[in-house]
Amino acid sequence: MRNFLLGILTTLLVLVVGGLAYLKLGLVEVRGDRPPSRLEAYLMSSAVHASVRRNAPKIQNPIPLTDENLIAGGKQYRGECVAVATERPARPTAFPAPWFLTRPSSQQLEPATRKRKSSG
Repeated sequence: MRNFLLGILTTLLVLVVGGLAYLKLGLVEVRGDRPPSRLEAYLMSSAVHASVRRNAPKIQNPIPLTDENLIAGGKQYRGECVAVATERPARPTAFPAPWFLTRPSSQQLEPATRKRKSSG
């Protein structure tokens, strides 16, 4: 029985140490140009929902559920939220984006076409 419990404890320890090593060695894919994995999407989605359930105040919606309010909310969503997500604001902002957040021009993306001088 003692060896069985020692085996379980060792297995858990190896899993924890291996997981931490996986994270600390930078083996986790965190690039922004790739969609999240199914596991990551599931874990983050369930974590966000659990956090909202736990931290959201337990109050009734102050805006009545009518067709007029739903249409107004849809217009506001299309004008502000969708525009921000697609980087096309419905109305220009008073504060321009910093230089490092703007998209580079096509000239900056083209590779250099100069030929190197051969030494010899």
